[in-house]
Amino acid sequence: MKRAQITMSDIAKLAKVSRPVVYTVLNNREGKGIHVGQKTKEKILKICQDIGYVIPKSAKELYSGISDRIGFLAQNLCPQSSELLECIQQKAFQSKIDIMPLITMGDPEIEAKYLNLMLDGRVDGVIAISETNGSIERFKEFASAPKNLKIVYIDGLHDGLTCIQNDKEQAAELAVKQFISEGRKKLVFAGAYQHTEQERFCLQYAANAGMEIKKVYFENILSSEEISAKTSEVLSHNSDAVFASNDLLAVAITNKAVEKRIKIPEQLSIIGVGDIEVAKYSSPALSTVKIDFDEIAKKALQCMNSKVKENNSEEKHYIVKSEIILRGTTK
Repeated sequence: MKRAQITMSDIAKLAKVSRPVVYTVLNNREGKGIHVGQKTKEKILKICQDIGYVIPKSAKELYSGISDRIGFLAQNLCPQSSELLECIQQKAFQSKIDIMPLITMGDPEIEAKYLNLMLDGRVDGVIAISETNGSIERFKEFASAPKNLKIVYIDGLHDGLTCIQNDKEQAAELAVKQFISEGRKKLVFAGAYQHTEQERFCLQYAANAGMEIKKVYFENILSSEEISAKTSEVLSHNSDAVFASNDLLAVAITNKAVEKRIKIPEQLSIIGVGDIEVAKYSSPALSTVKIDFDEIAKKALQCMNSKVKENNSEEKHYIVKSEIILRGTTK
């Protein structure tokens, strides 16, 4: 008998008991209407073990209304989102919760489709990171009555949603203070997208410090040729400091600077955001503002648990502090 074909009815026949008895044992419901003796229980469990039967979670859901499954909604699995997903999965595993990744590729229609699918109870809620066109209003719509989808949003603070984000203002302040301590005067902000909070805070602190400011954006760039052109554009401004909105951009800019024989950090200081693994192994190793992915994951699951298990509908905002990690791309 193939595993995919095994049902509770098959187990019942092998154990010579009724199907409700098997259900009672496999869902730990002894004493809730049906009494099952210890020998019978051991016999059923032994049969399940021998034939490799695994109880479908949906059977539990029928009674509890809880699936022990959470959706993870992201545009893509870039290094930062992958690291956060890994942290969430590790913590969820400890609590016997499954994580279902849902990748939208930045398409609003795909995002709306996934959110609609989640309304059927296949997940207890959704942890959403980053956004595309209309995402925030869409999240608010699905989190509100009558849909009431439990959503925890990471990467921004918005009224009407439970939100968690790293301290973007602190990240900008730490980076600019480091540049000023090195005597840097000319800053390029290299952003993945335009008009972000990270950009706003960076420009604010740099302007207050009297730095000359330029901006370069890497929006929707995919090919290596486009990346090469954009990193060259960053360096064409002859700045002495670059603050990149994520480590991947910072590493690409560092590599291009080395290729152009710009001395790092003597002529140019570079700081990224994230402290993903690749930051440690670039040459020179990347200075970065560390995002505490572990703490963000912990807080996201705590918020979701409060919504699911305690039925807490209060929307709260949490900011997770950062720290600067100085390596070879700064003095």
